Amino acid sequence: MSHAQELDTAIDLYNEEQYDACIAHINRVYRDNVPLYSSLRYNILLACCLDDWHEAEHRRYYAENCYANWCLFNPDGSYAGVERTRTSLRDNLDELSEYLASFRPDDWKETQMFWTATETAEAEEEYAAEMAEAEEKEQAGLAEEAGVDNAEAGEEQQIDAAEAKEEEQDLATAEQS
Repeated sequence: MSHAQELDTAIDLYNEEQYDACIAHINRVYRDNVPLYSSLRYNILLACCLDDWHEAEHRRYYAENCYANWCLFNPDGSYAGVERTRTSLRDNLDELSEYLASFRPDDWKETQMFWTATETAEAEEEYAAEMAEAEEKEQAGLAEEAGVDNAEAGEEQQIDAAEAKEEEQDLATAEQS
């Protein structure tokens, strides 16, 4: 069966209110190589079917990440109907968020704080990596201008990159504490 057919089967099971069968089907077919759209929809379906709010929220979080990635690979105008699909997916995610908010447990803030800390740490790591890359390019440019041996410049860049990575790891560790 194709990815689209497998997804349609999961949607049909959900629409027939066969939630356990839907979960079992998704667990059987959902793999890392599933396209982003299918992955997004599977995570939305799982979040709707699960009784455990924390696991459902976990799936919603993954669905949000899939959506962000899907949007990157499907910009406006990339194919006919992309805007309509984006709007539909966003509406599904917003509805899911409202649904989960309707029965969140007392400790829901701890889960949200975990995701916020994770997102913040990931963003800071990405920023540090971008800064290190910019620094490497700057150092390489300066080295060429000064006539410094490229091997020496490369060695300096590696040291700078290692220091930047160490700083971002220290920052991530401090935030998790």
